[in-house]
Amino acid sequence: MSALLRTPARRRVARTLAIAAVSAAVGLVGSQVGPVFDEGIPRG
Repeated sequence: MSALLRTPARRRVARTLAIAAVSAAVGLVGSQVGPVFDEGIPRG
């Protein structure tokens, strides 16, 4: 396990997790706030 943490793969995994966390947060915020702004902001 510790041998894996010394490899560059750790950076890839950390980046993947960060991207996943950010996209999940954006999805949650978007689903909460999205309907409020649907009228004024064209989407997609």
